[in-house]
Amino acid sequence: AGYAMANLDFGLLSLLGGVRIERTETSVTTPLPTVSSLSNAGEYTNILPGLQARYEGDNNIVLRGALTQTLGRPAYGQLSPAASINTVPATPVISRGDPGLEPYLSTNIDAAFDWYFAPGGVFGVGVFHKTIKDYIFTRTTPGTNVTFQTITYPSVLLSQPANAGEADVTGIEVNYQQQFEFLPGAFSGLGIAANLTLTDSNVDVEGRGTLALPRQSDRVWGVQLFYQKYGFEGALAYHYTSAYLDTVGASAAVDTYFNRFRRVDAKVSYALTPRLKVFVEGQNLNDETLWEYQGGRPDWLIGYEQYGRTTYLGLSANW
Repeated sequence: AGYAMANLDFGLLSLLGGVRIERTETSVTTPLPTVSSLSNAGEYTNILPGLQARYEGDNNIVLRGALTQTLGRPAYGQLSPAASINTVPATPVISRGDPGLEPYLSTNIDAAFDWYFAPGGVFGVGVFHKTIKDYIFTRTTPGTNVTFQTITYPSVLLSQPANAGEADVTGIEVNYQQQFEFLPGAFSGLGIAANLTLTDSNVDVEGRGTLALPRQSDRVWGVQLFYQKYGFEGALAYHYTSAYLDTVGASAAVDTYFNRFRRVDAKVSYALTPRLKVFVEGQNLNDETLWEYQGGRPDWLIGYEQYGRTTYLGLSANW
């Protein structure tokens, strides 16, 4: 990899532009006796330009914009042709990678407006659009009379990563944060933060047409109450993620989804010294559960996960 970059400053306006060139070579081999021996090699070169702009306007307003191209390579586990089987479900699931996966290339357009309306306060709105080529997703298809480790299964589900067609993601983000420094005394440490992201996405899948982008929620939002004063820091946060498509099957009836997820977290810390803090942190205090269902119908339940509450007590240091 190599890159060239230039930073241009025109006072209120600054530009950051450049280009990155990456060369990738891939070789995958497995000698596992339980899987047909596969090997695959690939190579590709990508030129990735980018331009970012920042403008400081009047009344503490900052405008930002960016046009970039980025590259996403398959994970090692996605490239490995090694296979595993899960015989716990009624229909066993055989999972394996694909050495022939292509990387995905994303063209990104971003714009943002930030207003620093008060000390410790900011209100921001951002919009974005991404066009993704060769998006990688997990495809699940049925198989019959499949032999695995000398055992033949009359019916299985084959799970494997695959390249889809073109995908698009468009969205808007809104965030607000303010510490109430105008309040008297200890109350000036109180503050609130909130954020909301709305997303619309689609991807072309061979044999299925246009679907929502897997693992992409269309609504994510959160709100947090916090306190920062006299060495104390505390936060109580609520996060919400809407339901989303998880894996793509041979038909809509066997697509799998995860239900919406709601979580409450809290953290309190105290600075014993300028470099040493003691903290207590609690995660998933509402003991939320994660539901997986099939065919876009929440009443077709296929999975239930409960992780309980998690608590941490510790010291943090910096120097």
